[in-house]
Amino acid sequence: MLNLEDAVNLARRAVNEKGADYVYPDSERRPTIAGGKQPVCRYMVDGKPSCIVGHIMVYIDHPVPEVREGCGATTVAADYFEPGAIEFLTDLQEFQDRGKPWGFALDMALDRN
Repeated sequence: MLNLEDAVNLARRAVNEKGADYVYPDSERRPTIAGGKQPVCRYMVDGKPSCIVGHIMVYIDHPVPEVREGCGATTVAADYFEPGAIEFLTDLQEFQDRGKPWGFALDMALDRN
């Protein structure tokens, strides 16, 4: 199982790859789930990682299958990450889904954890 430090290092890798100012594009979001307030990210688009957690899952060789789209980070990471790491990934995804740059999302998730 991967721990919080592993999750943070993987998140930093994604931020370094895409850039701290990268904002997840609306074009890759899927429609709002019933009762949701905003469109949400997709882990994979056209077989490639899309959102920040999607990138992290690819880095550990466990891309999220399409059938798992719509599941939160808690669900998709549960078999691979320890609880503290999952909390961090959930926070990271939350800030990304609010339209924040990935560098900011990382900083805020770190502040919470």
